[in-house]
Amino acid sequence: MAIELSPLPLPPSADATKLADFGREVKGVDPANLTPELFNEIEQALYKHGALLFRNAKVTPAQQYAFTKAFDPESESYGHGNNKTGETKKSILHPDLKTIPSVPQVQLIGNGTVYDHEGLAEAKLKHPSHKTFHKTVVSPEDEAKGVTRFYRWHIDAALYDLNPPKVTTLYGITVPHGEKQVCRYDDGTGDKLEVPLGTTAFVSGKVMFEILPEELKSVAVRTKVKYAPHPYVWMAPVHAMSTGLGIEVEGLELPLSELPPWEESKLKILPILWKNPVTGDLHFQVHPCGAMELLIDPLPEGAKREGALYPDGVHLTDLKEVRGLLYKMQRPAIAPSLVYPHDWREDDFVLFHNRGVLHTVVGAFTPDQVRVFHQCNLAASDEPVGPSADDVKNVNTNGLISSATMESLSPYVRAARDTKGREVMIKLISDGMPSQELEILKFLNSKEAREDPRNHTIPVIEFITVEMFTFVVMPRWGHPCDPVGFQTVNEVLYFAKTILEAFAFLHENRIAHLDFLEQNMAVNALYHYAHTIDGLRDPVSAKYALIDFGNSYKYHPDLALDEARETKPFHFRLHHVRRTEVYNPFAVDFYTCATVLQRWTRHLENFVPELGPFFESMTKLDMNCGSRASEALRMFMEIYDKVPESVLHQTIDTWRWAGGKSERKFWLAPKS
Repeated sequence: MAIELSPLPLPPSADATKLADFGREVKGVDPANLTPELFNEIEQALYKHGALLFRNAKVTPAQQYAFTKAFDPESESYGHGNNKTGETKKSILHPDLKTIPSVPQVQLIGNGTVYDHEGLAEAKLKHPSHKTFHKTVVSPEDEAKGVTRFYRWHIDAALYDLNPPKVTTLYGITVPHGEKQVCRYDDGTGDKLEVPLGTTAFVSGKVMFEILPEELKSVAVRTKVKYAPHPYVWMAPVHAMSTGLGIEVEGLELPLSELPPWEESKLKILPILWKNPVTGDLHFQVHPCGAMELLIDPLPEGAKREGALYPDGVHLTDLKEVRGLLYKMQRPAIAPSLVYPHDWREDDFVLFHNRGVLHTVVGAFTPDQVRVFHQCNLAASDEPVGPSADDVKNVNTNGLISSATMESLSPYVRAARDTKGREVMIKLISDGMPSQELEILKFLNSKEAREDPRNHTIPVIEFITVEMFTFVVMPRWGHPCDPVGFQTVNEVLYFAKTILEAFAFLHENRIAHLDFLEQNMAVNALYHYAHTIDGLRDPVSAKYALIDFGNSYKYHPDLALDEARETKPFHFRLHHVRRTEVYNPFAVDFYTCATVLQRWTRHLENFVPELGPFFESMTKLDMNCGSRASEALRMFMEIYDKVPESVLHQTIDTWRWAGGKSERKFWLAPKS
């Protein structure tokens, strides 16, 4: 039986495109009662999505431990170790955790006083508060208004002696409810995030790495972090930054000589990028509070040195430099649009990939608000796997050729002929260009995609790959929107129908073109613009296609079109839309489609009056509606199907709609 997965409900603040893969709810499955087949599916889903939610779970501590251990059968002890009483009393973690006596791998966490719970006669719990850890704090007045902060962004790991756990499970037993709070960053950016009371906030380590600029990606793939011995004791006297993402540089760390006994061989030196065992993705996984040193390797042979940071490698030991560099790399990924704040309900059981996400406690409770959670993670049987030599090389050589150089190397070669005498276009695509064009073109030319009759995209004759370059060979087609091309009503309507079908197909497959212009369409005919050749636009033989997917993006197939959000630049003509920082890419994509089609179709309004209201409606931009392409195609076909045959074959003397009216073909003789 295949498990049923549903996307987690993202808050309005979230960038649904960047978080499209993050988090799933597993429905109809009891995590305490799994067959091996079900567990395998859950394990695969976890590594693909980072976090899984099971609603209405009933899980004992022993069952939670068994479930957690199944992800690493050789693991045994709690992720921070057990029965470390003396030194852990000095640790900043000590007040937050109570061990379940019968299952010491499971910890009791929460808020308020709990009685007779799993062998504990009385447990006084305290929800961690930024007021005990941050250098600056929210004022009492603001706190009364519901303002709060992230407590401490982290991974669950001892960071000394023991390996970081592979997964963590959190089980919400008693969950207090209340008004939402505003998590304020207080770092001068003005960033803030509305969060449920007592949320656990998550960010993706994969996204954290992927959004870095190239020069910081190069640093990340070459860097290891050395953690302090007994880091939670070492950092006990310090103060955190207002974002909870690391420590202020005040020189308050305990001297290494005053820490509990430690051994050099037990210090943890880990890559800052950890490889996902299922997807192969690299996740930026650093606990910034415990970091003591950074060891950056030199650039690999053949890498571009111009503009590179630390090209010869470096060993950073100054805490100001270490923390500054980590903050520069990690801060973008905790932007409000990239945070998933989980809204806890009683009996929520959350499993997350501890080697693929960072998380933090958020919010504040009053002493009388009782919250009871069970947490389990197990020190792993092995260390995380970092980037391979090929990963290091790929990250550092993909940018070997500058974007400007690649632009000059990426034209269509219009005069080419292949060995069969066909006129072709050749487009050069480099792995070094930040584009999904090659992936999209290969999908569009797959057998399955080509079987869809709405797939009106340029067919590819051949992909020729030479090292980091791919030559995409396509038939050389002509420009479809020249004045002399269309002769009859039917030729114009067929053209519009084809383009609407193309957009409906793209959007159903979660592809946004994001650069739709007249010059990014083609027709399967070549002729000089000054000559009229009858029959080239006859629907029996004419084919139209979308071309140039250099700015296009393919989103996750589960993404709801209306919920898609994007921030990357798009079609340069839409200046009034460009001012919107976050937009729906499918809404903008369809808007450009509708405006272009109106220009080349609405001039038929004298023959087909319904085109006027149709385009009036379609050219109104609605950022909340990304699913208009299919609906527009349906509406257009209702109009098209009702046009009489006699009208379809009428010869036209107009050529476009501009300035709110139809323009007559300027080369025709004036009407008498």
